Formats: sequence, structure tokens, C-alpha cells
Amino acid sequence: MKKLFLIFALLPPFSARAETAAEFISRVEKNVPPPIRFAMSVKTEGGSMNYEGALKDKKWRMDGTVNGQNSTVLFDGKDVVIVMMGMAMKHDGADKMIDLPDGNGFELGEQTSVGGQPCRMIVRKSEKVCISERYALPIYAETNGSVMTVTDIRETAVPDSEFDPPANIPVMDMSNALRFGG
Repeated sequence: MKKLFLIFALLPPFSARAETAAEFISRVEKNVPPPIRFAMSVKTEGGSMNYEGALKDKKWRMDGTVNGQNSTVLFDGKDVVIVMMGMAMKHDGADKMIDLPDGNGFELGEQTSVGGQPCRMIVRKSEKVCISERYALPIYAETNGSVMTVTDIRETAVPDSEFDPPANIPVMDMSNALRFGG
């Protein structure tokens, strides 16, 4: 009995290890959020943009106005299609642009809320991102003088057809248009 007590006495004290930002993101990415509709605003030094959005599984849609022109941005899980000025342009590989930050180099901050929605802040230098665990979605981001805020989140049915490009506009594939070199 004394030997067993001595072994426990020599072990370092057990303490709960805090979750890192990368572990938090990895855990949140496994969530399957319900379909939602939301409003999003982006404010920059040059002005602001407002969008109405929908999210279902890995698909999303954003409708808004950019420089006075109505625009729709669709993401089907792989490709982004931008519909603007009567044209539709597709770009592949854009899935990397909309992923949650990987958390590396970020510090995991406190639980807070934005627009009444709970979220967890992650911070790196001058970047702040508040991520909703329920929706696996950044609902606030502040970086390089830009502020993005997602509000008015409503869980609702969203038909798959809402993520299809308009049938009456041909989609130009711009995937290789900006690639240079070999």
C-alpha cells in the first residue's frame, strides 16, 4: 500500500489541459449544421456591402449588391459561381477560400455572442474571428481593416435548387484563366 501511495505522490499533479484554437476548429468542422438563412455585412474603408445568405450542408448562397450591381455568389462544395451583370463565372478550388481558419497561430479566446448568437473568439495579431459552434460558421471577423458580421440567423428549410446557377445564363469556366507558368 505504501508503494502505491509513493508512486502517486511522485507523479506530477493532474490538471485539465486547455483546448487550443486548432483543436477547437477541428472539433467544430465535424459539426453538421442545420440549414440556415442569414444576413451578412462587410464593412471596409471603401464602404460596406450587405448580403442575404443561405447555407445547407457544404453549400452556400449570397445575394447582394456590389458597386450598385446585383450579384449572387453560389458555392456547391467545390466550385464558386459568381452571377453579375448578366454573366456567370465559375472558379474551381475556391473551397479553400471559405474554409474556417485552421486555428494555427491563433489563441482560443472566450465564449461570447454576436447578434445574440453564441460564438467562440479566436485571435491572432490583428485578426479576430468569432465562430459559432452550432453552425460551424464564422459570424464575426475583423482583419486588415475589414469587419464581417453575420446576423439574423434563422434555421429553416433551404431547397437544393437554390444553390444552382440560373438556367438561362451560360456559366463561363474561369478556373484556369488566372494561372500562369507550369
